[in-house]
Amino acid sequence: MPMFRLIKKSNQRVTPASVDKTSASRVVPSPTSPTKHKVTYDLNSKSDNEPVKTRSTYGSASEYEPHHAYVRQSPQPPSRSLGAHYAVSNKPSGHGVAGQVFPCRSLATNRPCAVKTINKSKIRRRDRIRREIAFLREANHANIISLYDVFEDEDNVHIVTELCEGGELFDEIVTRATAGKNDEKLPPCFDESTAMPIIRSLVEAVSYLHCRDIVHRDIKPENVLFAKKDNLREVKLIDFGLSTRHGKYDPPLKNTVGTSYYMDPALLAGSYDRSCDMWSIGVIAFVMLCGRPPFNGSNDETIFRKIKRGGYKMNRLWDGISENAKDFVRCLLVSDPQQRWTADMALQHPWLK
Repeated sequence: MPMFRLIKKSNQRVTPASVDKTSASRVVPSPTSPTKHKVTYDLNSKSDNEPVKTRSTYGSASEYEPHHAYVRQSPQPPSRSLGAHYAVSNKPSGHGVAGQVFPCRSLATNRPCAVKTINKSKIRRRDRIRREIAFLREANHANIISLYDVFEDEDNVHIVTELCEGGELFDEIVTRATAGKNDEKLPPCFDESTAMPIIRSLVEAVSYLHCRDIVHRDIKPENVLFAKKDNLREVKLIDFGLSTRHGKYDPPLKNTVGTSYYMDPALLAGSYDRSCDMWSIGVIAFVMLCGRPPFNGSNDETIFRKIKRGGYKMNRLWDGISENAKDFVRCLLVSDPQQRWTADMALQHPWLK
């Protein structure tokens, strides 16, 4: 079986028609498999018909809050610029499709923070920035990144959040999967006692979002950060750039967004709802427990074909894993969204108790 490979977010977001032609993602290569790049699907196009809705305008597709409700307008007086309030490192700690993340420190409180600087010239869909900021302002949950401040200048939008010092879940998975592959005495990846609190925190965060009709749509290990070094129990869900508002009784979502390994089969079919987030958590749980993705492949077409087919195997790597853990994964990796467990149902599963 190919060694576990996961992806970093693509440096270029593309449309479905160009999926096979354009990508620039980091991968963990397999020595026995061809190295291919996977892409994050944003479909940053004018055809996106999902409006930016806030709680105050939910249900009215024609009423949107003005731009100044989300971002301080430029030009700003010097007292309202990022540099007037934060000392920002010149060394980025992360990067994404349209910007970088830098450590920074509040000049008023000396509190360490992080600032995500987004280059506006690289974003065709400016409403996605406003949507991300609106959802971050609305969210107040222990397992969702906290928003502190927002600034806008002529070229960039700066989103200041709490600083997470423990790194990505992605990197911890790679470290543990590699160790498990090289030492048969170790679990294939995470042991259950370590994996379960992380998964429970993710489910609690998603339950909170879904109660507010917010669908994340890009839950993956790269978007899960550990708040502190050497502490795997406190995690934060980040990056709401692909999130959208969607009520239980709204028409199905249609835009193909997300990252290939974690995409719901209903999403690939072009008609889906909030349950896509629970599918993604099911994939993450699968990977954390056995060190391999349930739907693997050397390219996106192969991965999508396997996801649509819906079949996956729990091979010998699962021999030492409890029946409760296996059942939890099976309850989420259900192709039919109507039969898939919701976040609230998942919180009652014996494995998370």
